[in-house]
This record gives sequence, structure tokens and C-alpha cells, in this order.
Amino acid sequence: MKLKISWENIYLISLIVFLFVTILSTTTFLGDKLNDTFLTFIRLICVLIVGLKFLICDLNHISKKRVLLLLAIGIFLCINSLLKHNILFPQYYILILGSRNISFKKIAKFVLISELTFVLFIMFLDVFQIVPNPYSTFKRGDIIRQSFGFKFNTLPQYFWFFTLLYLYLKYDNLKIFHFVFLILFHFILYYFTNSRNELFCSLFSIILMLNYRYRISTKLHHFILFISRYSMIILSFLFGLLSYFYDPSIPWLERINKFSSNRLQYTNLAIHKYKFHFFANVIVWIGLTSVYAGSYTMSDYNYVDSSYLQILLDYGFLFFSLFLYGFYRLAKYHVKIENGLMCYIILCIAVHSFNSPQLLMIAYNIFLLQFVEILLPNKKEKRKYNE
Repeated sequence: MKLKISWENIYLISLIVFLFVTILSTTTFLGDKLNDTFLTFIRLICVLIVGLKFLICDLNHISKKRVLLLLAIGIFLCINSLLKHNILFPQYYILILGSRNISFKKIAKFVLISELTFVLFIMFLDVFQIVPNPYSTFKRGDIIRQSFGFKFNTLPQYFWFFTLLYLYLKYDNLKIFHFVFLILFHFILYYFTNSRNELFCSLFSIILMLNYRYRISTKLHHFILFISRYSMIILSFLFGLLSYFYDPSIPWLERINKFSSNRLQYTNLAIHKYKFHFFANVIVWIGLTSVYAGSYTMSDYNYVDSSYLQILLDYGFLFFSLFLYGFYRLAKYHVKIENGLMCYIILCIAVHSFNSPQLLMIAYNIFLLQFVEILLPNKKEKRKYNE
């Protein structure tokens, strides 16, 4: 069977290669053994190919007014990224624009199969010690975490993402057996990785999608459709308040802090140390992997796990506000076209981002490509999704 050469397939291949290289270079110990400049070059080539697809296939079908808007957003992202000394988000922006007129479900299917295969391959290399890994087991007090070849205990985050993608793609064919299997799998994963947040978020997503599949509660369904639009705004404001006013002498705040593995404490320190800025700010985040490796000590640890607060501290108030507004518009759009499934997905992502930093990382969140729906709306398209 021959692979048809088309811009759609070229986009899919470029996206998958981009994701592979991103996973390899940012979250695996195997990536540390490879040339980072070379991996960055491969990513840029993939982005360039996607950019060409957009210019050749899509640009002529966009109004001049819309082109100017896209150009203004691109310039802002470039300026903010230069201030941050990180050009990753302009690359994401091009990947989003390049996904126009390509079925998102097709993209999601390709990503699920490809990323899952790649993650299992990295685990295989680690389990059988094909690639030496001195940090295969992380110990912190009584907590033991198996890394399976990944840094920062990121394996549970990948499987949360894979679960969400699977539920999204197969929602109309899901049986009770599938939900039970996914729940058992995440408890087994928790046994090896000891990641409470990912266990909670995975169970939350599974139970939420169970309600979507079987309409256990109609009131809950309508509430989710409503709250999905405001979920990120509410949760980011809530975590910001808890962190800013965190005081260990206040019992209920300290209980929340301990339950969240001291996330409130470290976020509070980061807020007062780095302050909030209108534009991007250069911050060197020091995580547990650097501490375990002996490069730093726990006194140097400053990592903020909440996506909301990390984005706000890293990229500034303007970018953060536009980003939240984008998700508000995206959820509102899916309510309008009666795609309740994406509203559920957005709520799952919003809850996960409360205590995890992967919201802006496309390797964990391919749903960022959904922004093309509001950046390049197709007015002729009147899609309806069966509820």
C-alpha cells in the first residue's frame, strides 16, 4: 500500500517528527546523549515544512483582515519569546495554523499511536538497560518512583494524555470494561511512579467521560458544558489566590500545601521572588531531576508545578490573559456547534493544569491545535455533533 503524497500527510509526518524530537530532547535521559543543536535543527525543519504548507495551501483562502490579525499575533509571540529566550511557542503557532483543513480526529489518532509507541520504546530501553540510566529509581524520603527512562517523573503525565486522547477518539464505542481497565491501569502505574496528581486527574477524566458516554447525570452534563468556558479562568484565579496568600501558620492552607506536595509553598516563594510582569520574564527553573543528579540542592529548588502560575510568571500577564481568553473562546465555540465532547476535554485539561505544568507543552497537549478553530474559523462550515 503506497502512502499518498499530499500536504495533509506531509503535515502529519512533520508533526510526528517534531513531537518525537521534543519528547526525546526534553523529557528522556536518552536525549541527553544526543546533540541538542541537531535535535533543534530537526524541529525547525519540521516547522518550516508546516509553514510552507500553510503559505501554499491555506493563505490564499484567508481574508486580508484575518491575515493581519494572524501576523500581529505572530509578531507578539516572537517578541515575547525573544524576551524569554525561548522560540518554542512561535513554532507551536505555526503548527496550529498549519493544521487548517485537516481533521483533528485524524491528527489525534496519529499522535496517540505514534507517541504511545515511542514512549513504550523508551520504557523498553530503560527496563532492559539498553540505555544506561543512573536515575532509573528516584527516592525522596519513603517515596520511591520508577522513571522508566523519563525525567521529572513525566511518564504518568504521558499516560494521562494518552488516556484523554483514547477517550476522545473512542467515546462512542466505549464500554464499561474499557473504563474499568483504564482505572486499574492507572492504579498500577501509580504503584510504580507514585504520582498522586496524575492518578487523580486520570480518574477524574475517566469518570467525567463515563458521564458523557452514558448520561448518568443530565444536570452534571449541562453544568460541564457551562463551566468548561470559565474553568481555566476560575482555577487559575483560585490557585493564584491560594499560593499568594499561603501561610504555613494557617492550618487549612498548610493541609492543602502538604496534600499537594508543597506546591503552594514553592509557588508562593516564586511569586515573591520573580514577581508578575506584563511581558515575558527569564526564569531558570530547577526541578527535582537536577537535585537528584547532584547539580543543585533542595534549597535551590524553585519549580512551579501549576501550569497557570508558571505561564503567568514565565510569559507575563498579557500572554497569560490572551491564552485564557483563547480557551474561553474555544469552549464557547464547541458549545455553539454542540460538540459537548470537547467541552469535557477542556475541563479535564483545566483540572490537570491546576497542579501540573504541561498545559503549554504540545507533546502532552495536542489539543492546542484546536486553537485553529478560533484563529481561522470556517464560516461556511456548519458542523453538528450528536449529543
